Amino acid sequence: MKILVLENNPQELEKIRQILNENRDILIPLESSEQIWPHLQSEEFCFLIANWDTSDIRHSQFIARARAAKPAESLYIILITTKSSDEDLAPSGADDIIQSPFRARDLNDRITMAERIISLSQSLASARVQLENQAVFDTLTGFMNQPAFFRQSAGELERARRESEPLSLIAFDVDNFKIINDPLESRPVMMSCALLRKSSARKAALMIASAAGWAMSL
Repeated sequence: MKILVLENNPQELEKIRQILNENRDILIPLESSEQIWPHLQSEEFCFLIANWDTSDIRHSQFIARARAAKPAESLYIILITTKSSDEDLAPSGADDIIQSPFRARDLNDRITMAERIISLSQSLASARVQLENQAVFDTLTGFMNQPAFFRQSAGELERARRESEPLSLIAFDVDNFKIINDPLESRPVMMSCALLRKSSARKAALMIASAAGWAMSL
């Protein structure tokens, strides 16, 4: 796993590097919290180890800004600090805190636990996306299902009324669908019909959905 490390003490940085090498993780050294942003913007998930005392992560309020900009599950943060007071660390917003000086084994255990949490979070995020897609899209054609089409159509109807623009609805079905469907199965037939209809319509304001069985709405 690729791990961002914000540590300005060369000795501590080398200690972390050795631990990550043993785990076959990739260390990406950073000098300031601003260097984290490109990774947050370009990657789905970031794992950060930062020194709370020696880096600028506290004064730049990076964690609060990052939490506001990205979902909580997209960034995992371990802070290293010499402080032991809960009052000093309460506003940190970190997922985990390890007190320095620390043993290599202690940090290794925290990293292992973090990677398990990250893996679980990614699996849950993927499952959530699949469930959201199933609630909106038809499994045969990949286009919107009927309930989603009705919800979206209501918004389009209101927009057309508000802007005094025309709005068209086309419903069509496939003749002799059962004769075609039995030897070929329904998915390729439905996909071909949906794509053909989509290619022949104006790209702007196009909304196609499976209505019922072999019927479609546009």
